[in-house]
Amino acid sequence: MEFAAAASNEGALGSIGTLFRISAAIKRDIDMVKELTNRNFAVHHIQPTLDADAFRLTLDAQPAVISFALGDPGELVRQAHDVGSKVMIQVTTVAQAIEAAKRGADVIIAQGGEAGGYGGIVSTMTLVPQIVDVVSPIPVIAAGGIFEGRGVAAAFMLGAVGVNMGTRFLASREAMAAPNLRMRRK
Repeated sequence: MEFAAAASNEGALGSIGTLFRISAAIKRDIDMVKELTNRNFAVHHIQPTLDADAFRLTLDAQPAVISFALGDPGELVRQAHDVGSKVMIQVTTVAQAIEAAKRGADVIIAQGGEAGGYGGIVSTMTLVPQIVDVVSPIPVIAAGGIFEGRGVAAAFMLGAVGVNMGTRFLASREAMAAPNLRMRRK
């Protein structure tokens, strides 16, 4: 979790992933990030595979942000707010964004089809302004296919307040990715 703490220390929002991880490992990572930074960080949960014990540990840790993806988090938004955490919900459609806003999301991540993991069928640069228009004044973060400054600038011009980059960081020395994934392709 050095990478999440380093990201937070540099002014980004470092994030701890929970997908397919045991609760003990998640708790260890939360504790480590808290040791390595006094800055904000997020704990990210994937709704269809949400582990109740892992979510309880997250609530106990009271991170600045709890994020959700791949489904409606329902009552979990209120539980996150009850412990003082902000809630980010990642969506791939305008309808999902509207539902996230109704649930009480503090931030909505508009993730386009260019995402390295899961994404919708609408491109990021098309999706972002559509979501900004329907959820304002809730801040929107752009995600999917953004890997350099021009994409960041484009996201800002479309109304996003920030960007969420994931796959791009596989190229970093700190990433626990195979060396061939970190090689720059020409």
